[in-house]
Amino acid sequence: MGGYDQLCILCGIAPSGGPSQLFTDPCDEADSLAAQIASKIILADPSQDYSSIFQIAQDALLETDETEWVPKGIRDWSGFQTCVAVGYFDNEDGAACLFPDDQGRDSLFPDGSKVQLRHVSDGSAGGFTSILSDTADANGQFKKACLTHCTSRDPKNPNFFVSEACYHYLEAWITASALPPQCSDVPYTPGLNFAGELYEIVNSRTEVRERLKGLLPCINYSGIEETCEQYQEDFQPSSQGFQHIASGIEEGLTGEDLLPHLIQDFQCWMFMRPDIWPSPPDSGAGSELPDFTHYHLGMDSKDVLFDNMSADVLLTIARDLPLPSYFALSATCKSLRRRLTGPVFLDCVLKKMMALGPLRWIMPIGTIAGETDRAFSIAKEWLKPAISDDQGSDTGSNSTVAKDDYAERHLFHSTDFPALAFLHACFASDSMRNRQRLWGIAKQFEVLWRDFRLHGWEVDRFRHSY
Repeated sequence: MGGYDQLCILCGIAPSGGPSQLFTDPCDEADSLAAQIASKIILADPSQDYSSIFQIAQDALLETDETEWVPKGIRDWSGFQTCVAVGYFDNEDGAACLFPDDQGRDSLFPDGSKVQLRHVSDGSAGGFTSILSDTADANGQFKKACLTHCTSRDPKNPNFFVSEACYHYLEAWITASALPPQCSDVPYTPGLNFAGELYEIVNSRTEVRERLKGLLPCINYSGIEETCEQYQEDFQPSSQGFQHIASGIEEGLTGEDLLPHLIQDFQCWMFMRPDIWPSPPDSGAGSELPDFTHYHLGMDSKDVLFDNMSADVLLTIARDLPLPSYFALSATCKSLRRRLTGPVFLDCVLKKMMALGPLRWIMPIGTIAGETDRAFSIAKEWLKPAISDDQGSDTGSNSTVAKDDYAERHLFHSTDFPALAFLHACFASDSMRNRQRLWGIAKQFEVLWRDFRLHGWEVDRFRHSY
C-alpha cells in the first residue's frame, strides 16, 4: 500500500504525523528559496541590498540541515498518528461491499445506518494495516494486523479516516443544540448516529473528496494541503510569504537565530500538537497585557443610556460574540468601552466565552486521554499566585479557589483565575493556534451538518436499508 500519503479529512495531517523537514534537499533548494526570499524583501524595500539578504537567507536555510530545529510538539503526538476509520470494511482488503444500481453496476454505497468505526494505525496510501483495541488479546497485544481501505483514489470507496484526536474534537465541538432536529421529510437515512451522519455528509457531497489527498473541496484547510506532494514531507510548500523572515533580518538576526522566523513563515505551527496549554510567564518576565483606553463621560452624555442595561443582559449578549466583534463593539461608544473593558466585567465575559461561547475550543476534551489532566495542571499554575495570597491572609477570604476544587472543571472559571492573561498567552502559543485552526474546521463541518439536516443529500449515492 506504499506510494503516497492521504490526509485526515479534518486536520489535513497524514498519519505519519506530518513533515519533518523544511524542504527535501537543503543543498539543492536553499539557493532558489533564498532568491525568492531576497526578491520579495527587495520588492517591499528597494533600499535593501539583494546580495546581503540572499546570503543571510541562504545561511539560515542551510541551518535546517545542521540543527535540530523542528519544535517540540511536531510529529510526536499519537493523536494525529492513530486514526478512526469510518465506513464498512467487509471485504478481505478492508473495503466496503457495494450494491448494484439500476443498471446492475456495483456502484451504490451502503447507507449510514450501520456504519462502522475502526481504531487504526500504520497508515499508508490512504489505508491502514493494523487495528488497535482497548483490551489486550491472549498474547497481551493491543494491535492486530488487519487491512482497512480508506483511499479516495478509489472512486468506489465510501470509507475515509479522521485522526483519533480530530474525531473526538469534532464530536465535542459540533454544537448539537445549534442544529435542526433530524426530520423524516428530509432525504437522508433516518435515525443516524453521529458517525452515520458524518459518513453520509462526506459521501453525499456534489464535490466528492479530492482524489489525490482525500480532503473535501468545500473545506478551507488553511493551506496545509499544499504540503502533500505525493508525500507530506516538507513544510516549505505551505509558505504564504516571508514577512517574519524579513522582520528578523531587519532586526539584524542571522543563522540559527532566524529559525523561529522561518518556522512562522512556513506555517509549521499547523502540525503542532494542540494540547499544550501555556504556562504563566516567569515572574517579572511576563508579556504586557492589552491596555484599554477609557474616556471620561460627562453628566450630559447620551452614552450613559447603556448604563441602564443590566449586567446580566449585556453578559448574555456579549458572551456569544467572537472576540474581535466584542472589542469592535466596545469601540462604538464611551459607555460601552467603559463597561465592556472594565476588568471585572471583561474577566467574567472571557470565562463565559471559554465555558459556553466562541472560546470553548480552549477547554480540554474529556474523551482524549490525558487532555483534562494536562489542562488542569496548567490552570493550577496560573492560580498559584491567588492561592499564595489567600493562604497568607489573616483576614479570611471569599476566594473560589479551594483544595477540593482542583479536581473540578471550574478551575478555569474560578474568581481568581486570570482569564485575560491566560488568553493572551494562548493566542501567542503555536499549540493553541493550531487548536483554534481545528475548531475553525470543525465549525465548517457544523455548517455542512446543518445543511444536511435541512436539505439532506446533495447527491444520493446510497443503497437504502429502510
